[in-house]
Amino acid sequence: MRDIYLCALFVLVSTLVFVFNRKLEHLTIEEVDEKATKATEKLNTLEDEYKSIQQKLDSQDAKMAAASSQATAAQALLDTSTMD
Repeated sequence: MRDIYLCALFVLVSTLVFVFNRKLEHLTIEEVDEKATKATEKLNTLEDEYKSIQQKLDSQDAKMAAASSQATAAQALLDTSTMD
C-alpha cells in the first residue's frame, strides 16, 4: 500500500513539475517586458490625463476667483453709489 502512495505521489509531483516547466517556457522575458511596457504606457497615459484635468480645474478655479472678486468689487461700487 505504501508503494502505491509513493508511486502516486511521484506521478503527481512529476506532473506538476512538467506543467510548471511548460508554463515557464511560454512566459519568455520578452513577453514579461512587453506586459510591463504596456502597463507603464497605460500608467503614463493616466498620469497625463490627470495632469490635464488638474490644469483645467486650476484654470476654472482661477476664473471663479477672478469672477468672485469682480462681483465683490461691483457690489461695493453699487453700495457706494446708492449711499451717495
